[in-house]
Amino acid sequence: MNIFEIIGFIATTLTTACSLPQLIKIIKTKDSKSVSFLMYFMMTIGYALWIVYGVYSSSLQIILGNAIGSLILGTIMTIKLMNMIKGVDEKEFPFIKKKHPLDFSHIENTKKVEVKEALVENEEPSVQITHKEEEISSLVERLKNL
Repeated sequence: MNIFEIIGFIATTLTTACSLPQLIKIIKTKDSKSVSFLMYFMMTIGYALWIVYGVYSSSLQIILGNAIGSLILGTIMTIKLMNMIKGVDEKEFPFIKKKHPLDFSHIENTKKVEVKEALVENEEPSVQITHKEEEISSLVERLKNL
């Protein structure tokens, strides 16, 4: 084994093992919210292409290293996908619509709930603007003036 084969072996080991800490953390905490599914999906495709290249060049080192890496990343992606399906994690696909950060439609719903609660408790419904609504109103005004 020459020096370049040793360097290649060390590089393959480190590259393959680099996702293990993330997998261990996800399993221990049962939290995959901060993990990007798309990034791991793209990395898995990259590993698969490296395996194809390894087969073409007859390099067992490339094939094994990338096959093990694919298994680790596949496990992370499976956990992330299962959490997204369960609704534990936010969906991060572009075709899923997210609320616009300047969407204030929830304010009207909040008012209705406050009025209903007041009516149930036989109280006079409050028509005061809450502190948060004042902040939002001032933010909207500033944005309109831009």
